[in-house]
Amino acid sequence: MHRGLEFRPRIELDARDSMFPLDKRWPFLLRVPVNVFGISMGIGSQSMVWKALATERSMQFLHVPSTVGTIFWVMGIVVLIVASVIYALKLFFWPKAVYREFVHPVRSNFFFGPLLSALFLLLGAPTLVNNDDRMSTLVGAFVICVPILLIEVHFYGHWLMGGHNRRLSVIANPTTEIAVIGNFVGATAFAKAGWHELGLFFFSFGLLHQIVVFLTIYMRLPSNTPLGSQLHPVLFLFVAPPSTAATTWIAINGSEDSFSKILTFIGLFLYLLLVSRANHLVRGVRFSLAWWAYTFPMAAAALAVMAYATATQGLFAKILAAALSFLSSATVTFVFVFTIARTWSGHLFPNDEVVGVCLTPDPTVRNEVSHFSNPCPATN
Repeated sequence: MHRGLEFRPRIELDARDSMFPLDKRWPFLLRVPVNVFGISMGIGSQSMVWKALATERSMQFLHVPSTVGTIFWVMGIVVLIVASVIYALKLFFWPKAVYREFVHPVRSNFFFGPLLSALFLLLGAPTLVNNDDRMSTLVGAFVICVPILLIEVHFYGHWLMGGHNRRLSVIANPTTEIAVIGNFVGATAFAKAGWHELGLFFFSFGLLHQIVVFLTIYMRLPSNTPLGSQLHPVLFLFVAPPSTAATTWIAINGSEDSFSKILTFIGLFLYLLLVSRANHLVRGVRFSLAWWAYTFPMAAAALAVMAYATATQGLFAKILAAALSFLSSATVTFVFVFTIARTWSGHLFPNDEVVGVCLTPDPTVRNEVSHFSNPCPATN
């Protein structure tokens, strides 16, 4: 019997049959995973938060200078460029390693990362940069959303009609939410550019697939692959889709209504639910790039509550929006400092065994696992 069919593997970051010894450091490019784009997503989303804090009517009492948002925006651009250049080099020198990430049930979703980061930076751009020009927003939205749509057609097609190990009921995990979030952020960009029909188009199938993805993960079907403990931080991604959808609907509709409030409250409930299980999220989980999954969902929740506060002008809503905004920024700062420290110590990018199996010199091993969505079966 083929390996990988003997048991249902857990989604973990370990593998076997690597051509590189595990006790020695691999080449740098091989050690940089695609989820490095989680950093640019986290920082880019902060540019949106601080732009809203400086411009939203409900947040005027804080007197937040626009400079803070500009700083996060510049940082986001720098991080996105650096990460993109590094990963482009990885694609050039190690294309098989990139392919192995592209078919991995967790890593594949982070290929939306650079595009989502670009959308965050487009929407978080300081007024002095684009003067809130609709045409520049429209052009940027088209350039970014076309590749998002193409990748989604590929992924969603596999979910619906792919082989057994490519179906959503098998590979669904919290990072699958990333494959949906781009629809809502892209819809927001089109709506702000004045193209509400295109915004509604992206919002519609984004909402459809969000319902399907959420229910598939929530039901924990027997066919579903379990999530490893080191990936528990990605559970916070549940907060992002409803919160992002709330602000998207406001941009499309032109004002807050009952539907956007429902989406905001769903996001807040999931936020509260996950905070109540904080011990489960962090206990025994060593710091890694997965911790960046906390950042942009918290920013999305803050933005949704800010919009709600602007519509209702309630004191509690304003205080909650400010608290969630500062908490999201504090989280980004904390994770960023730890990221720098781990990079400096040389521990942020350990050997990435997820890609090791595709680099083995034994073709029988490569062929044996090539049909499976999870190329890294755990041995426990």
